[in-house]
Amino acid sequence: MTLHDFITLQIQEIDRHKWIESQKAGRDLGEDAVFDWVYRYADNFRHHIIEGLGEHVVYPDGQQAPPMDLNRKYRFDTRKPLSQRG
Repeated sequence: MTLHDFITLQIQEIDRHKWIESQKAGRDLGEDAVFDWVYRYADNFRHHIIEGLGEHVVYPDGQQAPPMDLNRKYRFDTRKPLSQRG
């Protein structure tokens, strides 16, 4: 899987989550839904691609990207997920 394919697939999943959560809320949640997906699903997404599908990410020049540390928790935002907000 190319790096471009990996990022494109991830963006599609984020957009899907943003649409679903915005429909539930009755308004566009925008960036909040993006951070919610990262907080709740990014780790599982990465595990699914790397371990579940057995895919490796390949850079545009054809070199295989170094393996991701699947035990590391990548957190880009410390806000609570949408489901835990008041």
